[in-house]
Amino acid sequence: MKNIKIKGIRQILSFILIIAMAFTLTACLDDNEVLKDEGDASKIEEKVADVKEHEGPWTILIYLCGTDLESGQGSATLDMQEMISEKTGKKCKFIIQTGGCSKWQNEFVPAKKTGRYEICNKKIKEIKIKKVAF
Repeated sequence: MKNIKIKGIRQILSFILIIAMAFTLTACLDDNEVLKDEGDASKIEEKVADVKEHEGPWTILIYLCGTDLESGQGSATLDMQEMISEKTGKKCKFIIQTGGCSKWQNEFVPAKKTGRYEICNKKIKEIKIKKVAF
């Protein structure tokens, strides 16, 4: 008898949880923002154009934790190279905080230290290096 009551309670709680999750997901949708088919890709292009026309400067802050993806495959280094290769001009700069890696796959970022760099106009500049305890 106890097993039947517990099973029934679990089923009711599961049903309530599913309903709550459904309401949560539908609350996030905005009919004006949802892409319904490939024709809506123009909406994304319009938003990108709006961002490009922004008058003021942009500063994008990034924490780039190297972990084993960097020490083994160089993933964070590839991300940094991609930022350097982008044509951003003087109005956009990336401030990158590095750390969390025992070995970086480049000669610029030191291992077992926290570094801060600025990438702007296809150039990278060291701001600060700090030794951290591992």
